[in-house]
Amino acid sequence: MFATSSALGECLRRAGLHSHARETTRRLVRLCTHKHVVHPRLSQTYRFNRVQSIGNMTSSSTGVRLTVDKPECLMDEDIVVKVMGLSPSDKVIVLVTTEVEGNHFWSHGLFRSNDRGIVDLSTDTPINGSYNGIDPAGLLWSMVAVPWLPAHHRMFQRRAIEPRTITFSVFPESDSPGDYLKDRTKVLASVEHKRMFKSQNTRRIPIKHPRIQGTLFLPEGPGLFPGIIDMYGGLVDIVEGRAALLASHGFVTLSLSYAHGNGLPQSMLDIELSYIEIRAIVYMSGLPFTLPGWTYHGQNIGSNTRIDETRLQMKQEGMSVKHTFVVPDDSYLKPWTHGAHLLTILGDDDLLTGVEHNIRFYEKIMPQDYRHEKAELVIYPGAGHIIEPPNTPLCRVVYGADQVQLEMRIKRPLYQHNNLILSGGYPKEHAAAQRDAWPRAINFLRKHLR
Repeated sequence: MFATSSALGECLRRAGLHSHARETTRRLVRLCTHKHVVHPRLSQTYRFNRVQSIGNMTSSSTGVRLTVDKPECLMDEDIVVKVMGLSPSDKVIVLVTTEVEGNHFWSHGLFRSNDRGIVDLSTDTPINGSYNGIDPAGLLWSMVAVPWLPAHHRMFQRRAIEPRTITFSVFPESDSPGDYLKDRTKVLASVEHKRMFKSQNTRRIPIKHPRIQGTLFLPEGPGLFPGIIDMYGGLVDIVEGRAALLASHGFVTLSLSYAHGNGLPQSMLDIELSYIEIRAIVYMSGLPFTLPGWTYHGQNIGSNTRIDETRLQMKQEGMSVKHTFVVPDDSYLKPWTHGAHLLTILGDDDLLTGVEHNIRFYEKIMPQDYRHEKAELVIYPGAGHIIEPPNTPLCRVVYGADQVQLEMRIKRPLYQHNNLILSGGYPKEHAAAQRDAWPRAINFLRKHLR
């Protein structure tokens, strides 16, 4: 069997679950689910650089204040950021920074204050900067690695333990906003905002089980709760953030490690679905706080896929593998045999696995009555392979072309000068896709896991 998609791909759901392995296999449920212009300085004189913190608001001796309406919130929540105390039509740079697993990321925007001396990031469009248009979360999803790091660095956090601290700062207008990353002497105001993967009372439980590796996230409250098995792509052993967010929305979620861990396959081509179908689901079905319906929510998993290495392409931006997968028609999962509801979410600029296999699945293989009644295919223009929860910065290229070729068992590996592999997507379009896909998936799960 073969399944491939970008984040949130296929969902196969069963109405019930028995402990017998054959019944368990039949009831597998799966959700595999893109210049600054120099202007005159502000009318104020910036001789004082002392910044004073007042709750979720900061002010400086210049009178400039910076506020965030939520001192902390979940990763998928919007916030309202305002700069106040400016003169009308003043221009300032709002600069955002964060550190994730030792790597630093940033974004910026040049804004003009209104006639009341206020900049409101939820209603104002930047003059220039990391994004364009009105977008309350623009400075979050447009973050990239700081200039002294390789541009391909991904904002990637394996564990959902600590919140992510985002620092918003206001500086005078400048044609080199990156200089403020190292020289903060001209900062007008600054405030820290924390974004969490899991709500305060969501429990995180590392799994210490001889046959299952992963992390379990439990919502607050007595239950019973619908259950989800969440999986990521095969280049990492585990990523907990999405599972923690799902638990924060009321789902018992197992972030399942299925490759690269101790005792687990080291190649995607060696993954056995029985590990998910029997071990993981039987383990989850025995928990006392779960409902009997189950969903698998994750990214691509290889099984009977054949690799045509002659289709590997070396490009300036990175290696392209999207045309190398050969998928026989009889290798697809067949959710219609048990009446499962199916949601497939894809980006049409997926440069890692492409969308052709899923389109063929829907148009040529899937019975049309099932497609119209229980299946839905959503393809987002300009989105790439890795569709994450909202406000997650795009990862257009992924480091590790050599590792991918090793996992694909390429007999004659090709040299890629930057060791990058194409994943696809454009920042603004990809961000819009994530904003729509996440509540769509949540609503789908709530509707069919009852």
